[in-house]
Amino acid sequence: MFFVGIDLAWSERNTSAISIIKANGNRGELVNWISKIKTNEEILNWVLERIKNEPAVISIDAPLIVKNLKGRREADALVTKLFRKYHAGAHPTNIERLEKFGGLRGESLTKLFEEKGYSNNPYFKPKSEVRAVIEVFPHPAIVVFFNLKKTLKYKAKKGRKQDFLLAEFRKYQKDIKTLESKEPALKLPKEIFVDISKLKRKELKEYEDLLDSIICAYIGFLLLVLGD
Repeated sequence: MFFVGIDLAWSERNTSAISIIKANGNRGELVNWISKIKTNEEILNWVLERIKNEPAVISIDAPLIVKNLKGRREADALVTKLFRKYHAGAHPTNIERLEKFGGLRGESLTKLFEEKGYSNNPYFKPKSEVRAVIEVFPHPAIVVFFNLKKTLKYKAKKGRKQDFLLAEFRKYQKDIKTLESKEPALKLPKEIFVDISKLKRKELKEYEDLLDSIICAYIGFLLLVLGD
């Protein structure tokens, strides 16, 4: 069974990241990853080359169903209500907003996977072999997984100095490594934990996306092993 995490960029002009966990029961191992991939077709082909259309939960950090022209979806409002105090609320998602950034990309990618036999459906029985695509949001998950009072501020934003960002990144690396001892357990290769002080700005962004994609994959793993 495979668990695929996709940190999907708003537009195909920017790079996305993918992580693949191969699991046996309650134990999983990160077996494939990439942080420099762009188009939906490239993402689909890269994933299918590695999972060979086997049962898999494909967890995508992007809106996968958007029917509202304006405003926000009920799910976005609920997540924001529950996680605002942790700085993990959701951005408003609507068709007008997405069209400004590259369109309904998550829906388009989901349709490509549906054509290969994967269904856009989060309602599946724990410990079952499924071919499912689900929408995930890493920030609230990170808060819960690592028992944080607020989200880690590892994303580059105005006013955040480099030393601060690197310190937050190191906390994120340390937290992700604890997944090796959680339930379900995730074995992580040593090469995932790079020396971030040697990364240039673009490389740091790609590494950020990669770590987020690991969380996406782990959410699917957790959901299938332990249920909803």
